[in-house]
Amino acid sequence: FLHEEPECLDYTIKKCKRLTTMLYQLKQLACNQQNKSLRKFSLNINEKLVDRKRLLEEIQSITLNSEGRIKAIEKAEKIRERRLHYEN
Repeated sequence: FLHEEPECLDYTIKKCKRLTTMLYQLKQLACNQQNKSLRKFSLNINEKLVDRKRLLEEIQSITLNSEGRIKAIEKAEKIRERRLHYEN
């Protein structure tokens, strides 16, 4: 019995240390999770609606200028072709 006791004690101490570390990590995770959920719920619903309305207004105010983009691309292609022609 006396020869086995130190080994059992060492094993038990290691197991306790592992459990303590695990409990500490779980506590940290729980605190972090609680803080995240509090931040999410702290936002006011009205603020979200105002932000959405602003975003939609900005999107609607943007007008696509596809003709201008096409002309700019064509111009850039012509310039590139000229450079290639003169370099060769």
